[in-house]
Parts: sequence; structure tokens; C-alpha cells
Amino acid sequence: MGAAWVLTASLASMAHQAPRFKAAGAAYVPVFATVVDSSRRLLTGLHAGDFVLFDNDARQQVTVFSSEPVPIRVVVLLDR
Repeated sequence: MGAAWVLTASLASMAHQAPRFKAAGAAYVPVFATVVDSSRRLLTGLHAGDFVLFDNDARQQVTVFSSEPVPIRVVVLLDR
């Protein structure tokens, strides 16, 4: 009976603790950007050096850059 009470007390104390998450990190985070001028015309011919990226106030290096168009997927859901 004593072991069952200890197990129940341990489970009850664990239920009140906030969950703990360990940051796994990321090696590659895609960032998509559409750049337009003041007339809202698309700017082309940009290079990786034309962009500056920050994450939590720390400057990050642009490691992969592409100026190819990215397809957009649109899903339409109708509910009647």
C-alpha cells in the first residue's frame, strides 16, 4: 500500500508542473519575400547581399538564395 501512495503522490505533483520543452534548433529556415517599389511594382534582379536578416536581434547569414518564382497554393472551402 505504501508504494502505491508514493506513486500517486508523485503523479499528482507532476500534474501541477509546467511542461518543459528543449529547443531543438533549426539549421535552415525558409524566408519568402516579395519586394515592391513605392508604386507597388515588383522589383527584380535582387541578390542575397541586398537582404539583411535578424533573429532575436542577432544578424543571420543568408545561406541559400533564389530569385525564382514560388508557386502559390490556394484552397477554397465551401460549406453549405
